Amino acid sequence: MSRNERNSSGISRGIEDRSLRQRGHAPSESRSNLLFPPEHGLCQLWRLWDHQVGEKEWLRISLSPPEDGKIPISKEKMEKEKRWVQILLDHVATARIAQVFPDGRGPVDQDEAAVVFPSSDELVAWLLLLPPVGTGKTLTVSEIQKALPEHGVIYGVDWNTLCNLSGCAQRYFQLFRIAVSKPPIPGQDGRVEDCYSRDLVPEVQLGELEQPDYHVLNLEQPIEEGDVICRIIPPTRGMPGRTVTGKVIPAPPGREAVVPQGRNTQISSDGTCLVAQRKGHLNFTGYYFQVKPVWEVSEEELENKEKINFLGDIHIHGDVREGVFICASGNIQIDGVLETCTVQAGENIVLASGVQGRDHATLQAQKSVYAKYMEHCQVFARENVYADCLINCQVYANGSVYVRTGRGTLIGGTVQAACEVSANTVGSKAECSTQVFLGGKPCEQAERAYISQEIQAKERELAELEADSPQGAEQRKAKLRLHLCVARMKLEKMDKEMDLSQQEYMSDDGERLVCDMVYPGTVVTIGHSSLTITGEQRKCTVSLVDGEVTRC
Repeated sequence: MSRNERNSSGISRGIEDRSLRQRGHAPSESRSNLLFPPEHGLCQLWRLWDHQVGEKEWLRISLSPPEDGKIPISKEKMEKEKRWVQILLDHVATARIAQVFPDGRGPVDQDEAAVVFPSSDELVAWLLLLPPVGTGKTLTVSEIQKALPEHGVIYGVDWNTLCNLSGCAQRYFQLFRIAVSKPPIPGQDGRVEDCYSRDLVPEVQLGELEQPDYHVLNLEQPIEEGDVICRIIPPTRGMPGRTVTGKVIPAPPGREAVVPQGRNTQISSDGTCLVAQRKGHLNFTGYYFQVKPVWEVSEEELENKEKINFLGDIHIHGDVREGVFICASGNIQIDGVLETCTVQAGENIVLASGVQGRDHATLQAQKSVYAKYMEHCQVFARENVYADCLINCQVYANGSVYVRTGRGTLIGGTVQAACEVSANTVGSKAECSTQVFLGGKPCEQAERAYISQEIQAKERELAELEADSPQGAEQRKAKLRLHLCVARMKLEKMDKEMDLSQQEYMSDDGERLVCDMVYPGTVVTIGHSSLTITGEQRKCTVSLVDGEVTRC
């Protein structure tokens, strides 16, 4: 049978690639090809079938089907599979040569042979057809079909390929992917469907006459005991697959859902949902939901208290008079006026009315501070500060300071923000001194300055005690030395952390002052450069350009 007679069948595309006429040299090898040297039994049978094949030609047989070049074998396993198929074809060739050339005599008549063999993992099966010899007969499709179960292949048969073999003269010495396994379908992982939001976006609501209402900021989610926080969807089992030999391939089940269970929450008895164990405020920490207890305090309850310390949220309904220390691990909301007090919150501080600090009120929040107005107080916020009015305050914010609601007035004092200060009006017509510092980490810098002052004061006190050497001062001096040692260690650790953060810090040119009106007496400092406002400026933006603070 000549080579010209083999170009009529579409099933044998690529036959020219299979027989490479590179005399005396092995053809280049690809990932799915098997190469057989001229002396191999398959090459002998090939030359017997096609008399135009030379004595030194190699035979290349591909594991990839000629129609689409895809097989369910990973790249990592291909080399192992090629070795497996090579061994099988060596045995097939040896057995066929023994049938065709019995006792070393000339070729005897043999019918066409169908050889079926699955891959080592039984995920695919190949069919190899060997041509008849002499007057041997050609196999029909039904006869080829009967060979499949005889070799253990009973599932995933490619009937289209099998039927197209009928009358195809070019079907020899190539592998047909005759069966493919059904892969298992993994089970779906369990998941959680939230009934409450994980990310609360604070927003100042406008009340009557467009006045901001700091009572409602969307900082918390009230929840009752037994309320469903989220629903737990269980994983599915998956659908098993089947190999070409009929074996079941187990399907991996889906993974259990990761339930965000935190403090004061529990999984229901049927395991279908996460519920609140108590009444309180629900929040998401980044890893789990927790219900924070809420302490509702009236103004009358504060009359005889000097200190409030609570693990959760505090909501004070009324004014807070002078001399009270308030500390909470969560949010602190005060509906009335705050006077000369100290307020420390593990999250946010909300002052629905405002602060009249008389230079003795301190607010410290690990997140943000929201206030109607603030006068003569110190404010430390690890995130942002929002207010209608700031008058003669010392403000330190690791984020931004926004004075845009209500009057939106920033007058006097010092404001230090890492990113931006935005206000309707900065300064006053009376040219009140107003200092604005941008960049760095204001809260850490203020804390460092406080520790440095404390060290200097204790060093002076210790020096005075050592100079006077009064009797009975040894215990006092030992205590001072201990305090100094602790303060210096703390300062050293803080310096290392600030140096590291400074190395990692990359300016994005976000440090700026934005205002509708700025008055003389305002000084803006960014890094080592400052700008003093000498005249009234409208729609003003002050930022750092080429190392200089510039107004635009």
